[in-house]
Amino acid sequence: MELPLRLRRSKDGRLVYSIPIWYRVLMAALAAIVAGALFAVPGSPAAWAILALLALAGLYEESWSFEPAGRRIAHRAGLLVAARSISIPFDEVERFRLVPHVRGTIPGSEDERVRNAAALAAGDAYDSSRRRSFVKKPYVSLVLDRADGSRYLIDRMGARRAPRLRRDAASIASLCEKPLREG
Repeated sequence: MELPLRLRRSKDGRLVYSIPIWYRVLMAALAAIVAGALFAVPGSPAAWAILALLALAGLYEESWSFEPAGRRIAHRAGLLVAARSISIPFDEVERFRLVPHVRGTIPGSEDERVRNAAALAAGDAYDSSRRRSFVKKPYVSLVLDRADGSRYLIDRMGARRAPRLRRDAASIASLCEKPLREG
């Protein structure tokens, strides 16, 4: 399951790219249903395992915060109680990139080049009427490149949703005053 991140602007001007609230509500509702079933029919180890997984899924956090006042980017990922955090000053960011990747293609091949171009063109020229291939599924990733050469994957989604990722990436790059490149 792909977990879609959502971009929202906070009252203080920050952009926050994080797991939407509906995800936590859904996990809490599913955990409540499983917990209710456990009290009705106790003793199922599978139900306890499912309940534990739902609780962990509900506690998972993934967020990128772009703070213009402090001129920094904060990333937090992991369980709410033990999430890993990093902070990147705007000055260390070289650029943001939208990078295509088509699963199942041979790196450097003509097929990869053509399919990557089609994935980036999603919304404009991407042929969604074609029969979908489960082997060669196109993705587009938003990547943050630092001046020291390190890279961070901010988000990755199917090429059909690339226009939304492109809009979000443009908003983030504009706030950080950094270029946004494709490819």
